[in-house]
Amino acid sequence: MEKIQKLLTLLDLPKIGNVMAKKLLPDLEDDINPQYLQQTLKALINIELSVERIEQAYSNALIIIEECQKNNIVILIDESIPNQLVNFNDAPIIFYVRGNQALMDEKITAIIGNRNPTKKGIQAADKVSEYIAQSNHIILSGLALGIDTIAHQAAVDNRKSTIAVLGSGLMNIYPKENIKLADQIIHYDGCLISAYSPSMPVQNYQLIARDKLQARLSSNLILIESKINGGSMHATKEALQLGLPVFTVDYKDEPLLSWEGNNSLIKSSKVNILNFNNLDNDLSTIDLNNKFKTSLFD
Repeated sequence: MEKIQKLLTLLDLPKIGNVMAKKLLPDLEDDINPQYLQQTLKALINIELSVERIEQAYSNALIIIEECQKNNIVILIDESIPNQLVNFNDAPIIFYVRGNQALMDEKITAIIGNRNPTKKGIQAADKVSEYIAQSNHIILSGLALGIDTIAHQAAVDNRKSTIAVLGSGLMNIYPKENIKLADQIIHYDGCLISAYSPSMPVQNYQLIARDKLQARLSSNLILIESKINGGSMHATKEALQLGLPVFTVDYKDEPLLSWEGNNSLIKSSKVNILNFNNLDNDLSTIDLNNKFKTSLFD
């Protein structure tokens, strides 16, 4: 049994997650059968499973592999996973990629924000995304509605490559409204990446994990707008923990729920500010290959 088959089989079994599967793999023979795996799981981790359940897991693994082959999806494990995504306690041990995976080694700027942006948020996203699309950086976002869509669309409209990090399987695009956009991303030599098997539907915990992956793949992160508890804050906090340059738009207006995340970050003095009322000028001072020239980090 190939390593990918073994890994997918283990991950399909109850009580075996990423950490346990990674520990078990070295102790499994290259060619294993359900009876052997049943005995091994009992001996190593005291898990009792029926042969039928293990056979089902093996069958499900083959279905995933066949689905990936049919849809030009590459399965990444071990050394094939980008370095930015390993060495975390919660790091997935398997990824699925459709499109140009070499993009993940390029200079990447994440552009993120609300699914239901304000009028000013849309204006800011349009300007920021257009600027980054014309730079030497790859736009990365999460293929969600709102700010994410604006960011990816700017790249597509400029015939540039862009990376979408999904919280669902690559053959189960979420949201459905962005199925066409996902196809356009591939058409312009972009990349879709997910930590979930191709047909996996979206769940809330997967979106939170997706947010962290966005930060880990990026060189810089720009928060357009976010509520204080918005999903984009997960990615922003992860970027700050990683020591990445983080930029956020300051709307300098009466407080709005849609901007509370921005405002809290600005008050923390941990981010670089892009003034909404002077956005064109502020964007022109960004050095994406280093840090914001007027950065608080300088």
